[in-house]
Order: sequence, then C-alpha cells, then structure tokens
Amino acid sequence: MNEILGLILVLMAGACLGYGFFYGLWWTTKQMTKSPNPYRLLFMSLILRMGLVIAGFYLLVEFGWQLMATALVGFVIVRTVVIKRWGLEAMDLNKTLERSDGV
Repeated sequence: MNEILGLILVLMAGACLGYGFFYGLWWTTKQMTKSPNPYRLLFMSLILRMGLVIAGFYLLVEFGWQLMATALVGFVIVRTVVIKRWGLEAMDLNKTLERSDGV
C-alpha cells in the first residue's frame, strides 16, 4: 500500500513539474508581444523552466530510476492534457480570426 501511495505522489510530482513547465511556456508566449526584448524573455524563460524541471527530476533520480520514470509519465500526461486543452482553444481562436478576416 505504501508503495502505491509513493508512486501516486511521484506521479503527481511529475505532473506538477509538467504543469509548471507548460504553464510557463504558455505565459511566455503570451508576454512576448508585450516585451521590448522578446528573444531575451524567451531565452530566460527556457533557462528557468528547464532548470526547474531538470532539478526536479535530478532529485527524484536519487531514489531510483523507477521513480524518475514514474514522474516522467506524469509529466507526459500533463503535456498531453495541456495540448488537448490549450491547443483546442488556440484552434478556436484561429478559426475566429479566419472568419473575421474574410468578412
């Protein structure tokens, strides 16, 4: 029972890492149009997001590769959910923009 609870916690930790990474990416792309130097914003965001994710996985690998693999599964699950959720919103926005250009 404790092993299953541990795996669920590690899966959630990976999901939190993934959500933080992809939310940071989404926020960065939204802020790029407002930034006076969008390339620096993109680069600094990449360094920060990658640093946090690598540090998180590094902490987990100390307990074994199995836990890191479980966290990676949580990361990928969040990636899939984010793409489906935010990707559909972006597609809807593109359709709206196409309709407004044609009118």
